[in-house]
Amino acid sequence: MKSGSMTSVTGLNNNEYQITRGKLLDRKAGVDKTCDYIKADFMKMPFPDNSFDAAYAIEATCHAPDAVGCYKEIHRVLKPGQCFAAYEWCMTNSFDPNNKEHQSIKVLNFKPFL
Repeated sequence: MKSGSMTSVTGLNNNEYQITRGKLLDRKAGVDKTCDYIKADFMKMPFPDNSFDAAYAIEATCHAPDAVGCYKEIHRVLKPGQCFAAYEWCMTNSFDPNNKEHQSIKVLNFKPFL
């Protein structure tokens, strides 16, 4: 998000450390006035229906105990016709832990939260 934008962002996370880190990075980037964080469960979001113009998830929904329920909740809080985007990691049944190429891909794509 560009500093000075009229866009507002609401982050939802159940991890206090990640929220604190996000707020620090927002201040450094100069976008802290338009970003807010809510500590909550994404399976039971504390927002009314049709609240958001867009939503996204980064490496989060793959941890949902019920994928269908998770996506239903995201759909509930989105305004009709709006978009949801996600970036997730996954392992398929095709992953072979003994295959060196598979192992190298797994290691290359692992990016710890800094």
